[in-house]
Amino acid sequence: MQIREANPDDAGVVISLFERLYSETPFLLYKPNEQVPKIEAYARRIEKAQRAERGVVYLAQIEGEAVGVVFGNRGAARRNRHSLFLVLGVVQAYWSRGVGLSLLRAVEHWASSHGLHQLELTVQKRNTRAVALYKKAGFDADGTKRHPLVVNGEYLDEWLMSKLIDAQPRAAGADRTRDICDRRGEASGQRLHPRC
Repeated sequence: MQIREANPDDAGVVISLFERLYSETPFLLYKPNEQVPKIEAYARRIEKAQRAERGVVYLAQIEGEAVGVVFGNRGAARRNRHSLFLVLGVVQAYWSRGVGLSLLRAVEHWASSHGLHQLELTVQKRNTRAVALYKKAGFDADGTKRHPLVVNGEYLDEWLMSKLIDAQPRAAGADRTRDICDRRGEASGQRLHPRC
């Protein structure tokens, strides 16, 4: 199994993988064909997230086939930019083979190396396999979101789960650079530093 960070050239692979996942399981947010972005737009989204360090996408591949993906989207506000919201999906034929745990470890390493302190996600309470995976990876259930989803006419609850991680030290001045960029960026409407 290979776990690697996706790049803009992987946009079509990621979109196809999610379409497959949507058709296999009712545990994800979208139904098949409900959310199909254009490849070019999705490639720009991946590139922009990488450039701004606002997020990351990791792919799991076995013998060249994409079998799992995890997205991490960083909080945009100053008060939540230490947090990364995750969305994970694994092809059903590869459940219970370590794919999900490997993806979670990769995204946790990315978050730690980028100075983040918290990983968070939501999971349907009835998805006991995924809940067990997240607990194995060190996540705790923080609370219940009551009825945020309707699946086949039934209102479903979700767990809000999180994990606190130790952020690796950032380079001296990195936070100051980011704050300066934020102030100047707010005034000009643009980002001035590639690490912002």
